[in-house]
Amino acid sequence: MGELRYENFTVDGAQGSNDPRGAEFVRAIDYGFLESPRGAENEVAQLDRFRAENTVLGAVYDDGQDPRAVGSQRPVATFGDYRASVCVVPGVVLPAQMVTEVTVRGTHRRRGILTKLMTSALQRAKDDGLALSLLTASEGGIYGRFGFGVSAFSSTVTIPVAKGLQLRAEVAESLKSSGMSVIVPSWEAFATMYEDVFAAFQLATPGQTGHTQSYRDRAAGKPNPWAVKGEDRAWRPLVV
Repeated sequence: MGELRYENFTVDGAQGSNDPRGAEFVRAIDYGFLESPRGAENEVAQLDRFRAENTVLGAVYDDGQDPRAVGSQRPVATFGDYRASVCVVPGVVLPAQMVTEVTVRGTHRRRGILTKLMTSALQRAKDDGLALSLLTASEGGIYGRFGFGVSAFSSTVTIPVAKGLQLRAEVAESLKSSGMSVIVPSWEAFATMYEDVFAAFQLATPGQTGHTQSYRDRAAGKPNPWAVKGEDRAWRPLVV
């Protein structure tokens, strides 16, 4: 293994266009998370998310690695951060740094790569006057040494609606007496409704971060808002 090269960059080009360096970064993410390659179309979709969020991408290259290894144009470690927001107490939302896409190839671990990437990103947040840095992790213990701790949990709820939206009797009665109703809005109307409702929810919910571009893409009806292979879905908006 040779000397490691660290680079920070943002994705070049207009929305919908490819960026070779950014595409290699996306391939390194898939490799680092042991995912199958997402393909060219989804790579561009991921690059568009980075563009929309103005994500600073941190890439680490090993130019001296064995020539039989994955090409040196592909990073051996990846790191991203962008500006977001978080509710700290009801009624107060603060700007924050969001950390994302953290990977280190198995052959390059225990060399201080993550420490260098993270401390550099936290310094950028400090220089920008941000008091908080956030990330989502499946292995939270990795980040405790950098000052991160558990602040919120997330869960996914699936509601079968093949036979209609079947609410419990007491919920249906409460909904009826409140004067609210369930509608299926147009996609054109839904995006604005979604942003308004989510902003109110975040303002009232400590720990809730601002939504990423992926959620905005889903609110716009895009079939694969997370740009992951095999995740195309036909979404339908629903509003209460």
